[in-house]
Amino acid sequence: MDKRKKKTKALRQPVHAAACVYIIVVDWLWFMVELAGPFASRGFWASAALVAAVFVSGFVPVMLIQGLMTQDEWGKSFVKGALMGIALCIPYPVVGTFVGVILLATVRFSLKIQDEESDE
Repeated sequence: MDKRKKKTKALRQPVHAAACVYIIVVDWLWFMVELAGPFASRGFWASAALVAAVFVSGFVPVMLIQGLMTQDEWGKSFVKGALMGIALCIPYPVVGTFVGVILLATVRFSLKIQDEESDE
């Protein structure tokens, strides 16, 4: 019985599903802003402000979702939020969407395994 509890605990989802969906949606929303980039004349400071805004828009919500919804420790929530924010900062919706989809798949996979274990 103790082994089953340990196994279920080890299969805990790495990132909450809401954070994964949020990252995918925000990645595509910021992509719309990035599309206008070549047509607008932006200086260094405008580009730096855009990167900072993208990072914060990924970092803060993911950190709060992880801390409040999954009851992660705040240190772990901080790291997960920072990593998701960095994934959003990479131009074009490649990395943010890829990370969001992969993590969303792991959430679904871990929930499926937990459901199968509870049936036994």
